[in-house]
Amino acid sequence: MSQHQFGRTIDSASNTFTPAFEFGAVAFSIDSLVQVYGLPAPNIVKIDVDGIEFDVINGMVKTIEAGSIHTIITEVCDAQTGHNLIEFFFALGFRCSVPVSDFPLQGSFDLCFQKTK
Repeated sequence: MSQHQFGRTIDSASNTFTPAFEFGAVAFSIDSLVQVYGLPAPNIVKIDVDGIEFDVINGMVKTIEAGSIHTIITEVCDAQTGHNLIEFFFALGFRCSVPVSDFPLQGSFDLCFQKTK
């Protein structure tokens, strides 16, 4: 696991750590790729970012609100993040295909959100 946090030294459980190696990375938000660079908006998005899910999601809110994205799949590292994502996406008109009762007690798991309106 790379634990690349774009300038932060936190792991997927939000614990600080001292990296053994650092390297640069370039990242663009989906909103900027669509609005600034003119790329077509995606229909499906897969997120696997080890603890910075909301940073990624905040960078695509305008694209979500524009209506082109109908499915978002994201790996989450804990049940609390899963609950937070369900609330966030519900407010944007998405439902989660995984019942909360099926969340594992430990470890990472994927959640699939599908647009309802």
